[in-house]
Amino acid sequence: MSDASGSALLDPRAARRALQNARGKQKLDLILSAPDPQQLVSSLPPEELYFALLDIGPDDAAEIVAMASPEQFRHFVDMSAWRGADEGPRTSQVIRWLSLAREGGEDLEKFRRQLWSLDIELLALVLRRELRVHDLTEEEPARPENPGMAYYTSDRRFLLEFAGSGEYAAVRQLIEDLYAQDPFGAGRLIESIRWELP
Repeated sequence: MSDASGSALLDPRAARRALQNARGKQKLDLILSAPDPQQLVSSLPPEELYFALLDIGPDDAAEIVAMASPEQFRHFVDMSAWRGADEGPRTSQVIRWLSLAREGGEDLEKFRRQLWSLDIELLALVLRRELRVHDLTEEEPARPENPGMAYYTSDRRFLLEFAGSGEYAAVRQLIEDLYAQDPFGAGRLIESIRWELP
């Protein structure tokens, strides 16, 4: 990272000042041109990084979203997804940030840690809106209304019927990532949405 004169900014405080003074894509350039972009991203408070991403435009900063710590990532999702206690999270915003984090980096394990850092209630609310859950260990063979929008979990315990919101691929990827990181936790999450009322 360099300041307006082109000299490298190694001091984290100087880097933060430069970011505060930059606008839009300049912030992106400052972060990505830092001697260690990951270290710079990690040094920023979650709210400061979130506002920098909003200024850049999150869709143009997927690489930075992928560099975020799980704590920072959770902050991004919480700030953009929650409308109010009565309305619950906006599924489109949760999916957006998950997609940015997944597509912006090559470290799939880091992405999955970011994913599991999210509030479990938020994940349950999003999935509850998008899925109808059939527990294959307890029910007669499930007959989904639209077999093309149904999916078996990797443990073959559940048949998930998608609501048809247009988020099928993203929600399916979310479920696969949850199972890949923690099969037991993912199964418990799916089980919980089965019994809770929408």
